[in-house]
Amino acid sequence: MTRRNCLVAFVAMFSLTTFAQSAVQVITSLVKPGHPIPQECKAQVETFRSIEALYPHPNTWRWVVVCDDDSWRMFLTQAHLQAKLLTPGGAAEYGETDIDHGVTFLRGTILSKFGTLLSISNEPVITAEHLVTHELAHIVLRSRDEAKVDAQAMRWMKDRKDRIALAESQTRNTAR
Repeated sequence: MTRRNCLVAFVAMFSLTTFAQSAVQVITSLVKPGHPIPQECKAQVETFRSIEALYPHPNTWRWVVVCDDDSWRMFLTQAHLQAKLLTPGGAAEYGETDIDHGVTFLRGTILSKFGTLLSISNEPVITAEHLVTHELAHIVLRSRDEAKVDAQAMRWMKDRKDRIALAESQTRNTAR
């Protein structure tokens, strides 16, 4: 079975809810098919949408938020991406973009309210913003080069923070 067919087969295994206002779908093993998706999954989608709106993004891309880690592990297994469960450096996989088929899968737990994953030394490993901008960079650059993609994501985030700092500085100066 090709990787594309595996992705399609995996998606078919779960009840998907499409939010009417967007092309974001949800996969979760937390509820039975036909039942409403949990509030936590809805919150993950809202977090994604709020971050996506801040950066360059395509209008026709398909996004799938995999809400819980059991579903995420199943996705990686079904898509034959088990090797990405842990990379050589020990970092877990957080997102998967299929440029050729216009779909990105996001690990929803990173988009959760407490979604900043911390290392043993309490240093941030990845934030929801970094996850989304990294996957957006794959799409915008149409690149599979992780270093190139991450460099672009980091530039976008730095530029955004610089714009916020400049606006705050101008506001303070105007208030004087």
